[in-house]
Amino acid sequence: MLENLSPGQTAVDIGSYKGAYTYWMSKRIGSAGKVFAFEPQLEAYTGLQNLLDQRNSNNVHIELLALSSRKGHASIIRPKDELSPGASISFEKEEIK
Repeated sequence: MLENLSPGQTAVDIGSYKGAYTYWMSKRIGSAGKVFAFEPQLEAYTGLQNLLDQRNSNNVHIELLALSSRKGHASIIRPKDELSPGASISFEKEEIK
């Protein structure tokens, strides 16, 4: 992935979890670039935001949000209902009428 990024570019991390890819993308693109990170799990989002604040990562913008190819509201599904890198989203509740 890093071989495809150059300084000054924009990168997107969908499902950033604890920010491993976010971190390396931020380093690779440098201060002239921008990383947009999306994480729907509050615990992971908060942890990553705190880490970014401590590191003064000015080229990263993080959103507490899940992304999908589909519009609408969804539920987050987490194994054992705990913070997980294997979390997913479900539109099932929206479809029941």
